[in-house]
Amino acid sequence: MNSPDFCVIGAGICASVIAKNTPTLLWDKARGIGGRLSTKQTPDCMFDFGATMFQNNLNIKHKGNTRGTNLLDYLKINAPHLECLPIFDKVHYFPKTGMNSIPKTLARDAETKHGFQLESVLSKRNGNWILKFQNSDKEISFETKSFLPTLPVPQLLDIFKNSPKNKFLNQWIKFLTPYANYRKTLTSCLYWQTLNPKFENLGFFPDAEIPITTKLVAGSEWEYTSWESLKYKTGDSGSHWLLVQFSESFSETHFDHWMDENKNPSVFAKNLISEHLESEWKLPPPNKIFQHRWKYAQCKSNILGKRGILDLDHPKVTEWLELGKQTGILPFGDFLFGPRTERQILGIDTLFHSGELDFITKS
Repeated sequence: MNSPDFCVIGAGICASVIAKNTPTLLWDKARGIGGRLSTKQTPDCMFDFGATMFQNNLNIKHKGNTRGTNLLDYLKINAPHLECLPIFDKVHYFPKTGMNSIPKTLARDAETKHGFQLESVLSKRNGNWILKFQNSDKEISFETKSFLPTLPVPQLLDIFKNSPKNKFLNQWIKFLTPYANYRKTLTSCLYWQTLNPKFENLGFFPDAEIPITTKLVAGSEWEYTSWESLKYKTGDSGSHWLLVQFSESFSETHFDHWMDENKNPSVFAKNLISEHLESEWKLPPPNKIFQHRWKYAQCKSNILGKRGILDLDHPKVTEWLELGKQTGILPFGDFLFGPRTERQILGIDTLFHSGELDFITKS
């Protein structure tokens, strides 16, 4: 296949911000845009099973100055039809059409190749890269001057190690290896066709000025719970659905026997969920259970942290950029910016507008 100057591997939030800033081609193994910003829509309900909200405000340190930014302002400019509502407090928001609508809107004009999994990369003598993809039972090669992988670090390391040996790949393997530790996360969405819960007794306050429909209990096995039926008012008026994101230790313990290959809940999962609902929530077993498991939910040791100022002047950011200039490869992801949506979007956008990524996008 003929090549552009660069392309992007993946179609999640980082890839979508890149595509919003510059024309490019996205290659992704999934069937749609979104990555870990995933929203599921069924005839009965709608829910987020990746990130469920974003924090609006973010301070960014860049070129010696610290400035306040916010994601709502960014979305008003770059996704003006996306309506966002407050949730839980005055700083957290979510799009009415689901978290997945953020990357979908940002990447709506990008050419995307779905169903292509990157298997290996090969450096040519002319300095270009040959990317080898698997698509069903076919192998496809694609030549490009540079590429921007947005995959979880463990997946990217496997690809690089599966490729012919190359000094540039070795440099990236050395750089990325300290950030290869990811947490697993199990999620379940529990659907009741008819339910009339006393939300206040459960610690939720949907009628508050800013609805409190989510709860985070650090250290609990049911670590994060969200009544997505109150968040996304779809389906029958008497139906409700509850999203559960389980703790790291719980997810690690039960990861392999949580669901079958068709994502149906295992008997073990059904029994465990029903017993917990009865004993802790005084709720009946759900009519349906939607299951998902994230093998690489988020990087546990990232460069710029999970919270606080996003320091783009960090020495590791400089090293990351210099390595990109030398190799024609520039990985993006939560290993650098942290797992939060606003850090990835506003961090990448800042680097684009400062011209620091011109060496790839305008070479």
